[in-house]
Amino acid sequence: MEPADGLPNLAARAFSFAIASIALGGIFGAVATVGMGASYLMEFGALFGSIVGLVFSPVLIFALRRGPWRISLIVIALPTLVAAHAGGLLTPPNAGPADSLALSTAVYTILCLIRGFIGLYRYAPSPPGTCPTCRYDRAGLAPNSACPECGTQPRKPPPSHSRAA
Repeated sequence: MEPADGLPNLAARAFSFAIASIALGGIFGAVATVGMGASYLMEFGALFGSIVGLVFSPVLIFALRRGPWRISLIVIALPTLVAAHAGGLLTPPNAGPADSLALSTAVYTILCLIRGFIGLYRYAPSPPGTCPTCRYDRAGLAPNSACPECGTQPRKPPPSHSRAA
């Protein structure tokens, strides 16, 4: 079953989200160092942020594994960028980039967990024998007929993998 967003399976989604988490971490780190007024540390902030993104990539994978991911990624990334900049502005001059990344890391983690738990409930797979769109009970309907409730056509069954002897 291929999701509507074009990523064919959980492994492809997980890999894509891990790369996105590393890239976003680097961006958050660079933004935090600019917020500190220490743009000369931007490379270190981006490197440190990328490492933080790698460490926290399972949280993003959890957040985006079900449901639409593009808008969810924007909803997670924009407040985290604001938090990274605010964390940089609020960091004392003698503190390092790690301190300024603490706020953005906390916001990132909280937003990912909230989105992940919403996805568990809202985008849970429909029970067997029900319409995948509206969860109408399809008992007694012809296998190839559309759902009488919402009109969704049944998905093609996966190909059988029988072994030839």
